[in-house]
Amino acid sequence: MSAFATVLMLASVAPAQPPTGDENREAMKKLSYLVGQWEGPAEMSFGPNRKESVKQTESVEYRLGGTILVVEGTGTGKLPGSDKEGIVFNAFAVMSYDVATKKYSMRAYRKEGLFVDADVTLADRGFVWGFKDPQRGTRIRYTMTWEKDGTWKEIGEYSTDEKTYQKFFEMNLKKKS
Repeated sequence: MSAFATVLMLASVAPAQPPTGDENREAMKKLSYLVGQWEGPAEMSFGPNRKESVKQTESVEYRLGGTILVVEGTGTGKLPGSDKEGIVFNAFAVMSYDVATKKYSMRAYRKEGLFVDADVTLADRGFVWGFKDPQRGTRIRYTMTWEKDGTWKEIGEYSTDEKTYQKFFEMNLKKKS
């Protein structure tokens, strides 16, 4: 048996009454409006004179009996330095709820092999997630709003001082299914 399997087995038998996952599932239900297939336009800024528009898709589903939410986002458009179309952006995230701390979190991976651990704060009609960019040292935050017309609107901003923020990303998605 591998060390990983042994740790998982011991973790599942250690408590006298193992957790059922019910509290996690209940907390994650607050994000049920995200489940489905989404698509729409997104725009990214790379400095004051360069903006790129892409067709963004997001695939969102529950896993592990509803205790986690997985999100895969793909942006397609013109590849940098080319007239060819292709995948410009691709990321995969796992959102979860920690019963002990009563907090949501996200681990997000990019196709380049990078990942970040992000804090997630729920709001009335959406959530804010953010992290400190390990390469640049800036603070990044994304504000997701579920608009009354059913649009998933998300704004990405960065800050060098954690007081003032500059927008660098926006997407407006409609649910396909």
